[in-house]
Amino acid sequence: MSLKDLYIALSIVLFFSLFYLPFLYYVPFQINTDEIAIMQMAERSLSENFLSGIFKLRSDYFYFPDFSFASLGLLSSALGGVELENVRLIHALSGLAVIGISYFLFYLLFEKRSAAAAAVIMGSNHVLLAISRMAMRDNSAILTLVLALVILYAGLKKKSLLLSFLGGAASGFSFYVYFPTRAVILIWALFMGLVIFFNTDRTERKIRLKMLALNMAGFVLIAFPVLTETVKLLPESIAYQNRQLLIYQEGRELQKEWLYASSIREAVLTNIKNGFFMFNKPIHDHGYIYPNYGSGFVDPLGGVLIWVGAAGLVFGFSHREKKEGKILVLSGFCLLLVIFAFLTGKTPNYTRMLVILPFVAYLVVEGLFLLAGLAGKTLKV
Repeated sequence: MSLKDLYIALSIVLFFSLFYLPFLYYVPFQINTDEIAIMQMAERSLSENFLSGIFKLRSDYFYFPDFSFASLGLLSSALGGVELENVRLIHALSGLAVIGISYFLFYLLFEKRSAAAAAVIMGSNHVLLAISRMAMRDNSAILTLVLALVILYAGLKKKSLLLSFLGGAASGFSFYVYFPTRAVILIWALFMGLVIFFNTDRTERKIRLKMLALNMAGFVLIAFPVLTETVKLLPESIAYQNRQLLIYQEGRELQKEWLYASSIREAVLTNIKNGFFMFNKPIHDHGYIYPNYGSGFVDPLGGVLIWVGAAGLVFGFSHREKKEGKILVLSGFCLLLVIFAFLTGKTPNYTRMLVILPFVAYLVVEGLFLLAGLAGKTLKV
């Protein structure tokens, strides 16, 4: 990593700031009801001790951890108060931070040229752009995810015990922000399990086992307080989550009611179908935060390139040297796809799906370079 790479990341962020920052008070013009709720919670946190809310599930917003609201309240206050433009500005800056940090994640996963292309694809995704211009805290999930993965993967590549521990701690911090980011520890555990399983070198396997143990130690250290609070507040603290997950009866009933389905089976099968086709059909946001009717999560070309890139990685068409990067992308993408299709209801829910965007961007770039390489060979012939 050189100073030039910092300039590249900064240049990409500055370019997208032209789209993420202007006219935040006026665009989007219609204020989402969730924006009002988030601002109310942020304002309420100002009257309380900021530190007291970090390790507690005590907010009145579905028992979500108070950290996100307390942080928004503190930052908004520094900007002049909890007002629409200020909270939208904080969220937009968070979106720009996602783009910048993603460049370094992609730099670790594959070469510099592809890293810049993937970061540009991340920034140009209409869902990330639109949601980041709202007074929300939803992109805190993808921000925490990319930051944790950067630290975790850097620790793995450098064989750094400190970075491995800090990466696990960053994963534990995911339990204090928007819920979807909690998948990062599952993604990393699956990835490390695959790397360890397929590694035939006993010495390397031991090193990775030691790193995984440090990952989990860091995770438990940071996540333990909020996990204990969750247990203390049962069943109130998990009532909302149960209604979002299809593994619970409450979640299946809600899915049936929401779809006006004739049976729970029909409702669940529809959710599974929507999950697997959410990149290739114009299915709008079922969370209705950004219901861009007539469009899907990605554009039609991007939807095709995702599967081209995935096929290239699975069948070995890619000539990239960083094999562990391929495993991380494929395992992360597949795991999240399964979660959205089989476990969470109301799929596709765009705010939840933001966490899959780094893997989508990687696969789109992989698909682009794969097709470009095939086209080049065809022209030579």
